[in-house]
Amino acid sequence: MAAVVAALVGCSGGGGSPTTPPPAPPPPPPSAPVLTSIGVSGGTTVAVGASLSLVASPKDQSGNAIAATVNWSSGSANVATVNPSGVVTGVAAGSTVITAASGSVSGTTTIAVTAVPVLTSIVVGGGTSVVAGATLQLSASPKDQNGNAIAATVAWSSGATGVATVTSSGLVAGVAPGTAVITASSGGVNGTAIITVTPTPPVLTTITISGGTTVVARSDLQLTGLPKDQNGNAIAAALTWSSSATGIATVSGSGRVTGVTVGTAVITVASGGVSATSTITVTPQILTAITISGAATVSVGQTVQLAAASVDQNGVGMVAVYTWASDATSIATVSGSGLVTGVLVGVAQITASSNGINSLQKTITVAVFPVSANVSATAGAAFVPPTVDIARGGSVNWIFAGLGHTVTFDTPTVDTPAGIPVTSGATVSRTFLTAGTFAYHCEIHGSMAGTVIVH
Repeated sequence: MAAVVAALVGCSGGGGSPTTPPPAPPPPPPSAPVLTSIGVSGGTTVAVGASLSLVASPKDQSGNAIAATVNWSSGSANVATVNPSGVVTGVAAGSTVITAASGSVSGTTTIAVTAVPVLTSIVVGGGTSVVAGATLQLSASPKDQNGNAIAATVAWSSGATGVATVTSSGLVAGVAPGTAVITASSGGVNGTAIITVTPTPPVLTTITISGGTTVVARSDLQLTGLPKDQNGNAIAAALTWSSSATGIATVSGSGRVTGVTVGTAVITVASGGVSATSTITVTPQILTAITISGAATVSVGQTVQLAAASVDQNGVGMVAVYTWASDATSIATVSGSGLVTGVLVGVAQITASSNGINSLQKTITVAVFPVSANVSATAGAAFVPPTVDIARGGSVNWIFAGLGHTVTFDTPTVDTPAGIPVTSGATVSRTFLTAGTFAYHCEIHGSMAGTVIVH
């Protein structure tokens, strides 16, 4: 009856409230954690005789760590063993699978067991040669049986300390030219390098000067510079020469010293930072000989200019003041400048002197030369006579035959009269105002030649 009432109440018509739903059922209880995997970590390699601790990580179905007791085992105890705590010990080179298990769940890792590295070789590097007096750093590379680098303390030694020495750090010092075996040792293992010690390169250390210390003014003196190395041996070097007083002595790039005036100058030869000096004394020129040049003939009443030249003890020309003299002033006189005047027909000896030195005598012939001369330009292609002498200011008359000829002077100067063009059947004159020798020829007939000497 009560149930009916409740139902009626819940369904009362009109605007009654809706029925309240029943409460949701409670969630089911969580599942218990179940071991589903075991991870193994801690490393993958171990050397023979060494140990490696592995760690087992049990996890449940949600990947969460859970507590579980694991048992360890090795797939090959001949390669590596494992104790209940997961400590792996290498037995022999190779690989094995280490397993951590709990019930039916397990995890594994592969462990590689490596052999203990043993020093089997030492490689020495760094070079094979060093200059005497220099150093070379060598290196030692210890390696095991597999060719891998390993740590090892090496001792260095030289098989020929007179050629090369070596420090405890492998620094080689060249002592003398030759070869030495350098050894790096560790235990009973050796590594070697044959080191060649080469001679020290020559280095310019000194320069010596030879050739003399005195030179006459206006003369030359050849100096020689000899570069030498640290062993006193001659070597090649570019030399630079200089003078401390170019007003007294100059020097060329090849070491040739030229005396300028009396005094001293320091000549220096240098190359790089090495130099040498020589004090050069310039001594005066000493007059040793006088020569006279000029025409040897002069006409009565005419003049001829003579010139004197002096040389010193080295045959080098020098300046001098001369005194002129004639041994026969009645035949020819000479002025203080060497101008000779013909007085009478005859021969006179002219000299020039300076500082007690007399020249060789110059013979002057005074003659009466004609003021004109005739030369025939013959039909036979000849000038007759081929040579004529005339007084200065005189003339030469060329008489041309019927065959045409020219008079062409060989080396015309301002003192040479004009030549004569092709002429035949006529006489042509030319006047010579200065003393000298005038050679000429015919341009048409090459064999025709003549000379006019003007006194």
